[in-house]
Amino acid sequence: MKPQHLLTGEQGEQQAADYLESMGYLILERNWRVGKSEVDIIAGKGDEILFVEVKTRKNLMHGLPELFVNAAKEKKMMVAAQAFLQCIRPGYSIRFDIIGIIDEGTEQGIHHVENAFTVKKEKWA
Repeated sequence: MKPQHLLTGEQGEQQAADYLESMGYLILERNWRVGKSEVDIIAGKGDEILFVEVKTRKNLMHGLPELFVNAAKEKKMMVAAQAFLQCIRPGYSIRFDIIGIIDEGTEQGIHHVENAFTVKKEKWA
């Protein structure tokens, strides 16, 4: 049997996928991995591809779930996104989103943070 925190995460990812589909997005991949990098959900609509991190919590005791996506996770998402984009034809715009889910009690709900972060490009002199 899986630990409760993993079950909570899986339930949150399903809620996020259902939410995105209700907004007209097609779920392209779930838990897409390359090496140690992973994206919870990759979704598309028109010429846009979303790379989505889902954070699920039972309550707000420790803060908003979406605030738990740190710079290291952002970097891993960017690595996975780059690898995914190499597998498809060019011409898509991309976006990195976070979906925070509270899954219990009166605080229950989904918070979708669009363009949560962007790819940072270094300038070479």
